[in-house]
Amino acid sequence: MMLVLCLLLSTYLTDPSSIVACITFGTAFTSFVYSASSVNILDMAPLHASVLKGLSNTITNLSGILTPRITGFIVQTQSAAEWRVVFYVTSGVCLLGGAIYGLLGSGELQPWAEDGLEPPVSVALLAAKAPRREDGRVDNPAASVS
Repeated sequence: MMLVLCLLLSTYLTDPSSIVACITFGTAFTSFVYSASSVNILDMAPLHASVLKGLSNTITNLSGILTPRITGFIVQTQSAAEWRVVFYVTSGVCLLGGAIYGLLGSGELQPWAEDGLEPPVSVALLAAKAPRREDGRVDNPAASVS
């Protein structure tokens, strides 16, 4: 939400330094979103987190492919009005994503993610059970899992 506000505010600013500062400030706040979304995938489906993270990253990276093309289509003469449209579209996409997550998102374990399997054993637990050499190093932590 802060990114959207900063993008919209930057469309009304005229000083280039203020515009860059405003966009930088808004982008810095997106780190809160990224940290929460990464953990949310583990909460929803711990056994399928790798597949979900891969799909999530694929969809997210599509924006990096499409954005320059869409921006090039909108911005023809480098006018401030054209760049305002780009910022409005970006703000709209951010708002739409936030609204969809707000309506449909959940941090609860999803019923489709319950396989009846135990969650993966942590590396620390494996290392604690693993046989040790005379020098105290672990031979193969995965070998001791039963």
